[in-house]
Parts: sequence; structure tokens; C-alpha cells
Amino acid sequence: SDTNHQQTEPVEQLCDTARDAISFVHSMMLQRVSSFTVKLPIGEYASDTLRSIYSHAVSPNTEPSEGDSMLYQSVPLELDVDIKDGFAYLRFSFLYLTTAQEEAALDQAMEALIAEFACDPKNTHYAFGKIYDWVCANVAFVGNSDDPYDYTAYGAMMNRRASSQGFALL
Repeated sequence: SDTNHQQTEPVEQLCDTARDAISFVHSMMLQRVSSFTVKLPIGEYASDTLRSIYSHAVSPNTEPSEGDSMLYQSVPLELDVDIKDGFAYLRFSFLYLTTAQEEAALDQAMEALIAEFACDPKNTHYAFGKIYDWVCANVAFVGNSDDPYDYTAYGAMMNRRASSQGFALL
């Protein structure tokens, strides 16, 4: 399947603050939108704003499909800035290693696996142990690979093979 979300219309969003821009970038990445632009008032822009917005959008949090997952399952192709007419136009372009649909399928497969183990959600130590045992028994390790799925949690769970990055993300 095509792992880079294809969109037909350019996406541009006016954000009043850098915090609004972070939320927008985060949302676009969760939806696997491949290319979008943030229009930010020049007063909100500084030389490190573009990288700062990106790093905050992918910063770790408690959601398993966000944070490191977003960071390591996307490849920034373009992070660029144009200044004109009192605005900074921050362009983001990404190649995603998985689609939003594949991530949803991964979530369902993980939920089914956890249900199969009859894990008590309050006993995370037991659940992690069961998942660890399952991964060791069912997922083959691959070193360097040309298959982008080998670097994803999706590849580890659904294809039963992964690089160290795929294991870590799972």
C-alpha cells in the first residue's frame, strides 16, 4: 500500500500563536497529511520557531500513537520558511512509513492481543511481560532492511518482522 497519505488540496492554516501552530502540526501528522503550511504572524516567528514547532508536535506524551511513534514513523522531506506580507509561512512535508488506516489496524490488533492475554489493565507489569513474551516468540528480527515497514510497530505486529526500531515502537 502507498504509505504516503495523498491529498488533493493544499492545506494552509492561519495560527495566531506558536502554540496553535504546534496543535495544528500535531493534528496534521496524526492524520498523515503529507504536506501543509502554517501561516504565523511575523511577531510570533523567530529563527528557531520552525524546528521548535516540529519538535513540540512530536514530543513524547502518554498516547502510544503519538510522540516517538510520530517522530520515528515519519520522514521530514521539507521544513522551510517564507516571510512575506507580515507572516511567516512554515512549510512542512513528510513521508509517512504507515498510513492512518494501518495505525488503526495496529491499534485493533494490539487491543485484541491484550484481550487474548486477559490482562488486568491495572497490572501493567503482567501485561508488559505477556506482550514481551509474545513479541519474542512471534516477531523476527531483521537488521538493515529496504522494507520501510520493518522500522515500524505496524511491521512488527502485522508482518511479524522488525528492526530494532520496529521492536522499540511496538
